[in-house]
Amino acid sequence: MLNLGMDKPLEVASGLTRAGVAHLAALLNDLFSGDEPWQVSLKTGAVCVAATYTYMYLTQLAREGDEVVLTRLRKYLFTVIRSLPIIKQKIAAKVDEERQKLNNSLFQIPSDMDYIQTLPENGLSVEEIFQKLDNYQQLVRFHENKLSGQLYNSDKDVKELNGKVFAYHSYSNPLHADVFQDIRKIEAETVRMVCNMFHGSPQSSGVVTTGGTESLLLAVATARNWAYQRGIRYPEIVIPVTAHAALDKACHYFRVKCVHVKVNPETMEVDVKAMKRAINKNTCLLVGSTPQYPHGAMDDIAAIAALGLRYNIPVHVDACLGGFVIAFLEEWGGGGGHRVPPYDFRVDGVCSISCDTHKVGNGHLNAACLGGFVIAFLEEWGGGGGHRVPPYDFRVDGVCSISCDTHKVGNGHLN
Repeated sequence: MLNLGMDKPLEVASGLTRAGVAHLAALLNDLFSGDEPWQVSLKTGAVCVAATYTYMYLTQLAREGDEVVLTRLRKYLFTVIRSLPIIKQKIAAKVDEERQKLNNSLFQIPSDMDYIQTLPENGLSVEEIFQKLDNYQQLVRFHENKLSGQLYNSDKDVKELNGKVFAYHSYSNPLHADVFQDIRKIEAETVRMVCNMFHGSPQSSGVVTTGGTESLLLAVATARNWAYQRGIRYPEIVIPVTAHAALDKACHYFRVKCVHVKVNPETMEVDVKAMKRAINKNTCLLVGSTPQYPHGAMDDIAAIAALGLRYNIPVHVDACLGGFVIAFLEEWGGGGGHRVPPYDFRVDGVCSISCDTHKVGNGHLNAACLGGFVIAFLEEWGGGGGHRVPPYDFRVDGVCSISCDTHKVGNGHLN
């Protein structure tokens, strides 16, 4: 029999273990020496319950939010310190000072312009209403041509067309698709055009939303519900630090942990290796941007989608900013000779894409599309059986849909 010389260490370890167990037994016997059997059982049960609740509390504390426990403890202590009267007064004074600076810089209202704070005794005439609106136009600063990111097209013809389209169908309620069937058809056309633009299959679907924020809300909500169906109690999503802030808002709304991962300091693309390290059994969504807002960099969607396939995690592509540009770059000469990296439904693993039609798509602000899901169906509801619930901000959906459809059809493929 082969002897590897391990008998002696094993005997020593075994002896130490027996000695440790005997020492622990002696301590417990001394601790409970004067107790009745029922007292021993009661104390043991109390210790077990306390240990269980302590473990559950620490586990929940560790899973809530994407900050480590020590960071949250420091914030808690800082909150306690801020509540001290002398500190609280100094902070309040500083906040008031900064609020006044903010008001002076953002809200430069002429001194002769009053705020309407109560309903007028007599209603205003149509002429008076439009006169007041004309007066308010002097507060608009967009014509100074010093702003970026608020509106994406100041073309006069586009503005006039959007105004006419808005007036044409502002009095509608898409919640009742059986009545406003034209809106249902228009939304279906818009979704199909956008799905085809991103090379979706004939089975791909989507919704018209009121903007990129709602699209990202729906993407996170869908991923969370998918996680619940798989038995994940504490869903998490993994996003780059450069991803849109609406994803953090969505996680706050839907009680999902948002895990931020770093980006390459040179390319500003997400660090895919860091994203891989952040994945765990609770991860229900991976997100990449094409491009991201801070620097205009394109995340490596193919690499992110490969992680999604490997770990069976849905992948969402946030193309809200550049969706209606990158979809045509290759046809326009590759964007100055640069090949567009794969990012749409041609990439295995990409489950949903959001894009804003109100940016370079020329649609009315706010309007966007989400390729994917989402409609709830309530079989039993007091207001009527079989109630379908559209996305969150459905009440302006009619205007959004008709505006999107108008510009897609009006511009055509080559424009």
